[in-house]
Amino acid sequence: MNINIASREELLTVPGINAWLVDSLISYRNTMGPYSSIWHLVFTGSWDFAIVLVFSPFLTCT
Repeated sequence: MNINIASREELLTVPGINAWLVDSLISYRNTMGPYSSIWHLVFTGSWDFAIVLVFSPFLTCT
């Protein structure tokens, strides 16, 4: 799922993801603009490298 265009509802369908992570992803995206890599999710303050690694099979960034 593309983290730059997915809606909150779409992101919540990713297995294991929770509303807190999704909300931080979207808040950062709305404030700072599109992500250039899924690894930039760590800049949200809510995601760390381990969390990104867990969800990396489900997330894309284009």
